[in-house]
Amino acid sequence: MNSVVGVPFTMRTAAACLGGALHPQCDEREIITSVSIDSRAIGQGGLFVPLVGRYADGHDYIQQALDAGALLALAAEDQAERIFGQIGRSYQQRILIVDDPLLALHRLARWYVDRRDRLVKIAVTGSNGKTTTKEILASILECEYPVFKTAGNYNSVIGVPVGVFGLTDEHRYAVFELAMSERGEMAALARIVFPDVAVLTNIGVAHIGNIGSQQGIAEEKKAIFSCFTGRQRAFLPEDEPYYDFLAEGVHGQVVPFGVHHTPGYRAVEDLGLDGLRLRWGDREVVFALPGMHNLSNLLAAVSVAVELGAAPESVLQGIARVQAPFGRGQILRGEVTIIQDCYNANPDSMLAALEFFRAVPATGRKIAVLGDMRELGETAGNEHRRILAEVAGCDRLFLVGEEFLRAAGGSHPDRDMGSSPADIVDELLAYLKPGDLVLLKGSRGVGLEVISERIQHAQQFGGARC
Repeated sequence: MNSVVGVPFTMRTAAACLGGALHPQCDEREIITSVSIDSRAIGQGGLFVPLVGRYADGHDYIQQALDAGALLALAAEDQAERIFGQIGRSYQQRILIVDDPLLALHRLARWYVDRRDRLVKIAVTGSNGKTTTKEILASILECEYPVFKTAGNYNSVIGVPVGVFGLTDEHRYAVFELAMSERGEMAALARIVFPDVAVLTNIGVAHIGNIGSQQGIAEEKKAIFSCFTGRQRAFLPEDEPYYDFLAEGVHGQVVPFGVHHTPGYRAVEDLGLDGLRLRWGDREVVFALPGMHNLSNLLAAVSVAVELGAAPESVLQGIARVQAPFGRGQILRGEVTIIQDCYNANPDSMLAALEFFRAVPATGRKIAVLGDMRELGETAGNEHRRILAEVAGCDRLFLVGEEFLRAAGGSHPDRDMGSSPADIVDELLAYLKPGDLVLLKGSRGVGLEVISERIQHAQQFGGARC
């Protein structure tokens, strides 16, 4: 991960923010122009933050980062002696010792965000729908003002603090997507962003294997409001079972959203693969992302935009121009049409995708390709069996991943199974014919997008079959 700094700052400023001391021979006036945790991506003027992961220690790549032109590298206090013994003498003046590089990155990111005193900060979280909600809201606000939004997968305790350095003084709004998979992470992200507005889309069971229970997930997600001081606004779905728990004790205004509370909402029409037609006030607009499960995301974004004073024309224009992000309900049309929804998966989003797949009209056959759902812990077996019990309305089912293999309990005449996409893709390609509709749904780590690429390649060079 790498971020070009929107408003560069000096090494002296960075050291003061982090409570560290620069080397006496260091020119503290030199300007930091980027922040990176990847020594391969850093360049001239960069700040390198070495993180310790499961498979690698970023401290081992400090020399490489400095060779590539990094201006400054952080190093953990307990690694200082080793680092100074490994790197060249000329580089030692470019090391800033801190207690913990990740915590130092968080402190620097918080300082950088705090400098933007004109900025309205909006944070979005939830078990499902946070990326879609972020994209809709940013699209609406961009019709009126410069908007910063979280890019790609920069929504974690690592991604958020790296990504915020893309903020500039020109931005009027920032829409941050905040994700968590472990206890304490949401509170840490809230301390970086200090949101003026926070949106919680829903409480599901994603990451339940790490947190332990759905109640625990609700407790962790609620931490998005933990830095409220009284003037902030919390947006919650009106039909959320945990609504009362989430609203209790919030030190700010709680605003419900949904079909009964979102200003201007009148009706919605499901257009199948073509998305949703929203009647808002006396106008209509087509929202391109398919599935009624996206209505809540749409109404969340509209509620926030209206609360922030967005003009009606901006709301309509912003909705109309939203396109599906990669792997999130993308409709890839061809001789065989693909619903590519394989960026992420948990039981709630999997069931929503299957419900949509059952209901959507199709001229040909329906083929579902389902990949494992990750981070479900002890509930994984039951949740994968529950999904299999709910699969209906498709002509053929392909399963990918060890969890689904165990849940299926062996071979079945209308199921094709494999540990990886490579195990089933040839059989799928041989089965497909023009007019078919294929659903790809699974966690990103399963890699179902490979199947999409193979189908599209086959169509381009010889029809639906290989």
